[in-house]
Amino acid sequence: MKKTLVFILLIISNYIHAQSDTSLLPGIILKDIEVQTYSNAKSVSEYVCNSYSTTELKKNDIVIILGTLSCTTKNRNYYLGLYKGENFLIDTADIATDKSKIIDIQKMDRERYNNYLDLALSIDTFIQKKDTLDAIDELLKKSKQGLVIIYDKVFDVSEYTEGTGFEVKILNSSKKTIKYVTFNYVGYNGVDDPVSKFGKTMLTLKGIGPIKYDETASFSDDYVWFTDIVQYAYIKSILVQYMDGTTRLYKNIDAITLSSKSKKYLLIDD
Repeated sequence: MKKTLVFILLIISNYIHAQSDTSLLPGIILKDIEVQTYSNAKSVSEYVCNSYSTTELKKNDIVIILGTLSCTTKNRNYYLGLYKGENFLIDTADIATDKSKIIDIQKMDRERYNNYLDLALSIDTFIQKKDTLDAIDELLKKSKQGLVIIYDKVFDVSEYTEGTGFEVKILNSSKKTIKYVTFNYVGYNGVDDPVSKFGKTMLTLKGIGPIKYDETASFSDDYVWFTDIVQYAYIKSILVQYMDGTTRLYKNIDAITLSSKSKKYLLIDD
């Protein structure tokens, strides 16, 4: 998907470039990061270096580069970027792009640069719409399996105690009403080793319905592990028992889990 978005961005911008002598510069975010935001790319100045407004970018997000800014107050160089309608600053080390083309943006006069910004906003809007449609398409396809995992996550129970919890949210996309749903899962530390609880690594969370067709439900357990070393969990299987007495076992969990990108464009918080 990353390569597809870059390809789309380049094709569109290059087409417009042939018409108007303007071409956009894409960049790929190298890691999950929190970046500073600002309101207007047409009047960026040193003051935005001290902005307290922030937003999150994810690894492999595709953004449009609008220029550069050297923050003397922080002795750092930033790219100006655009993503999902937001302008932001990002350290030049945290994004991959064709650095040789940055100078082309820097040489633009005010009229050409304003045209560049208008084009960037148009393409950004187009990509947002495409990604939203792709997210809806993924949700519809995975709904055909009868169950969708909206999200699953581990969480720190308290800053004052050692403890990690587990939470999962599902969508019942079958025509039957769910009576019980049992999740078998394993927690992992930062080096991808399973974390045990009382000598067991495979743990169970049982949820009680009823969960009707097209309804969502969330289930959680606070102190699953009495430690803070658990970084993530992976569901190994799900057993669903319906009100009519039938059951269904899910083992291919990836096939029913909504991707992080789709959740973002469907405005699903996890």
